[in-house]
Amino acid sequence: MKIIRLGKGRSTGYNLIELAMVIAVVATLAAFALISFGNTGEQRDAQMVMSAQASLQSIVSQGAVRMDRRPDQLPAAAVLMAVQSAVSQNGAANNGVSFTGNGNQFTMTISSSNRAATFEISNTGDVRLIGLNNFANYTVDTTHAIWTIKKI
Repeated sequence: MKIIRLGKGRSTGYNLIELAMVIAVVATLAAFALISFGNTGEQRDAQMVMSAQASLQSIVSQGAVRMDRRPDQLPAAAVLMAVQSAVSQNGAANNGVSFTGNGNQFTMTISSSNRAATFEISNTGDVRLIGLNNFANYTVDTTHAIWTIKKI
């Protein structure tokens, strides 16, 4: 019977330096993950602002055609009711989202995070985002005709 040896310097486990390096790599990855996912609440709210703007744009366009009026002359109560209905269908009403309207300006308030976005309907029917409150990493992008939200 022949015995096979692995070699004198060969070991089957990890040494302390290898374990320390693995821990350092895992800690670095965890730090990046925390930085990346730290603003998920604000990202969610920014996505809700984009979605609300698209819904409001669609409602204004359809309402102007149906009522044969300029978009900025639509009754605020009718637009408000349509927006609230659309938001409720998307389930956002359960997340503390509410809309208020006055003339051609509408404010979406996200009460769970104390954030708000204000939209304005122009006479051409464009729904522009004209203001944001309590968004640290987002701002209003005014470089296009239809102002939207963008990450800083």
